Amino acid sequence: MNCERLLRLAECLEYEVPEERFDIGIWGHGEGCGFAGCAIGFGIELIPEFKQAGFILVEGQTHLAKYLEPSYQGKSGLRAVASFFDIAQSEAYKLFTNYDDIDNVVYISPKGVAQRIKEFVK
Repeated sequence: MNCERLLRLAECLEYEVPEERFDIGIWGHGEGCGFAGCAIGFGIELIPEFKQAGFILVEGQTHLAKYLEPSYQGKSGLRAVASFFDIAQSEAYKLFTNYDDIDNVVYISPKGVAQRIKEFVK
């Protein structure tokens, strides 16, 4: 587990991410001041060392819409997240999605995700 990266993301979520632009249900969309996204999307946008390490958002497209998703060392989505933070994919799912322990969809704020991360790292 890369505790340093996880705790840096928790700090970013707690102090730098505007709640009104936080959406745990999407990796990210928009650019600059118009960017909105989840914990991972904001981490990549706001923490330069994440991009410097090769953890980036890449654009994809389905027949319905364009989207952004994380990419790291040839992996994408939750596999990229798990690899970047050196955690299991199931742990990435618990930390960075809008599902609770029994898979109910729940609202979670950036501070809520930061708290999840801190509890996980303990």
